[in-house]
Amino acid sequence: MDYTARIQKLQSLENAIVSKTIHSVNDVIGFNESIDSWKGGSSQEGYYKVVSETKRLVDEIHATRDEVLAAISKRIASLEANIEAQYHANKYILTANYDEDKSENRNKIRRIINAKNLDSTVKSRLLARV
Repeated sequence: MDYTARIQKLQSLENAIVSKTIHSVNDVIGFNESIDSWKGGSSQEGYYKVVSETKRLVDEIHATRDEVLAAISKRIASLEANIEAQYHANKYILTANYDEDKSENRNKIRRIINAKNLDSTVKSRLLARV
């Protein structure tokens, strides 16, 4: 899988995570921990515990979600940097003169690029400039 395909997969994962309904504990903060008509008893205590636990879990999930999204963004940035580094390290090939005949020079440049062990995204980008 080339760098671009990896970036696309990571962006899809990131979008799937971001598109969920509850984005933070603030979305459940408005849940009342009591119902006015209840005057004590196990049902009221049980409801209070469910609301409190829900708030706690959403807060934990939100914290983890932020960490996951940060890790995905960092990986995407790293892959993009790899593309740029490979491209810039090999773009000298495009300006080199391997033959006096311009057509033959372009053919040699293409062969050199194709023979190199480069990511397919970088290869395509270099070949597009020949």
